[in-house]
Amino acid sequence: MIPTPWLLITIASLIILTGLAFTIISRKYPQKKFTGKHPEGYFVNKGMAVFLAVGLAMGVALDNIAIGIAVGVVIGAAMGSAWEKKAEKEGKIRPMTKDEKARKDISLKFVLGIGFLMLILMFICFLITR
Repeated sequence: MIPTPWLLITIASLIILTGLAFTIISRKYPQKKFTGKHPEGYFVNKGMAVFLAVGLAMGVALDNIAIGIAVGVVIGAAMGSAWEKKAEKEGKIRPMTKDEKARKDISLKFVLGIGFLMLILMFICFLITR
């Protein structure tokens, strides 16, 4: 079996590295002052983030975290899309700037990389504990 402290240290290290990377990304591509309009995708992302937390709580309560998270993300994407359409009709949506697009691309690549590392770590843990 894998010693629990090493697994916890590895996961904590990945979380710290993720935080440092997002700090570096946010300093390289600073956000501009709020102009009264949100970039495209803002409300969808906001909805998914809020309802992911709600789904996680629901999953813990129902003793099935995976289903809770999935339901939360789906409901959040639907609600966020509705909020986005409403804001678009009100003229509160603007196109993303080049810096925002670059920041989004770098963040996506980094998150996918961390997810891949976590998948490898879980596979190694599975092989060792088998």
